[in-house]
Amino acid sequence: MFDRHNYLGVGVGGFIFPNSSHPTFMNAFLDYHNYLSKKASTPVLGLKAGGSHSFNYEGLSGVKFKNAVVIEPSLGWSWGLKSGNGLTLGLGAALYMPVGESRTDKKVLPMPKLSFGFEF
Repeated sequence: MFDRHNYLGVGVGGFIFPNSSHPTFMNAFLDYHNYLSKKASTPVLGLKAGGSHSFNYEGLSGVKFKNAVVIEPSLGWSWGLKSGNGLTLGLGAALYMPVGESRTDKKVLPMPKLSFGFEF
């Protein structure tokens, strides 16, 4: 955090679908959060920007892209704990914009997202 209201970080993450017809995704991103209040419990505006790569894109996968630019706006709530750590709950939409090899004519592929996190 570079002040009490603004957080800037970087991250790497991934996700899988619970079936064999979709590949594993890996994301690298820049993460910004704006805490709207000075209180321990506060609403949070967020924005992630980065890239995504799907492994095992080839074959009969239902995935429409191999690589994409990802923009993810979100709105949520942060609960500060006495230990200095915190819990977060957020609702957002990951907007995937395929680059390079793609199986779709769509410029943006949205994916709704509900997130729960632990801040330390």
